[in-house]
Amino acid sequence: QEPSYFIALANLIGEKRTRRKDARILFEQALSMNADDPNTLGAFAIFLEEKIKDYPAAEEMYLRGVRAAPHDSSILYNFASFLETRNKDYALADDYYQRALEEAPNDTVINDAYADFLHKKMKNKKLATRHRLIAEGAHASGPADGGSGSSDDEKSLMSDTASVASSVPESVDSG
Repeated sequence: QEPSYFIALANLIGEKRTRRKDARILFEQALSMNADDPNTLGAFAIFLEEKIKDYPAAEEMYLRGVRAAPHDSSILYNFASFLETRNKDYALADDYYQRALEEAPNDTVINDAYADFLHKKMKNKKLATRHRLIAEGAHASGPADGGSGSSDDEKSLMSDTASVASSVPESVDSG
């Protein structure tokens, strides 16, 4: 069997509260086949975060996933979201959102989530609006991560986004 089989099965049975122990065993079995598989690490991290509420273990899986696939926009984005919502580490969340956007600058989901983060947590409405427009434009023009990501507007946005990192506080009241 391939790890993806165990991941699919774990996700399916993990929906039932009474089967979560079995699901965890399946995730661990998938990891025993390939301890550095970013898909398994990412899926297990989400399971630990959302279903088990074991945040330290989820963080460990996210970090292992990032080490295994440092250019995977999905795991970077999911870890950024985790850091924002669970750890309230907004400075580090900002860094991971930016890393995810470097890998997938036109991804509608990442741009939309980053826009929400900038607006609500960082109180940067101008940059949030620019990311929201990219999300809407990418959504209207095709696939989530399509496009070259090299327009002058996008280069300017990435430059503006990078400058935010130097002024991001450790945490900001979500007000």
